[in-house]
Amino acid sequence: MSAKKAQSILDAIEQFEQTGESVGLELRLSLSEVILQSLREKGWTQATLARRSGAKESFISRILHSNANCTLDTAGKLLHALEVRARFQAISMPDCQNEAATDLVFTYRELEESYGKAITAHQETTNCYLRAQEAAIG
Repeated sequence: MSAKKAQSILDAIEQFEQTGESVGLELRLSLSEVILQSLREKGWTQATLARRSGAKESFISRILHSNANCTLDTAGKLLHALEVRARFQAISMPDCQNEAATDLVFTYRELEESYGKAITAHQETTNCYLRAQEAAIG
């Protein structure tokens, strides 16, 4: 990957992170992470969660892959089935964005050295969000 292409990708990510859609993506990724962690802890499958929540298994899969929006009521039903309570917490964004950009530049250098790996913007955003959330809690 050329430096020009990597910079173009970084610029696109930076522009995306300035939109409301990026915040929505962070919320979907956060919900997905909570559900996945709870499924692992309980030893449940997606089918088990679907049965207990009344949702279709295909919908659960889309939620887990952050490919579907859902209402807060639907998220509440899924979390209730998992016996998880959740709430929103405000997190400062400027520090998070700088850290994500630094991590992303380092990752692209690694990619240039070892072809065959791929990265997406939402992975970096998720990592940044989780680090910021841990810092806010701890």
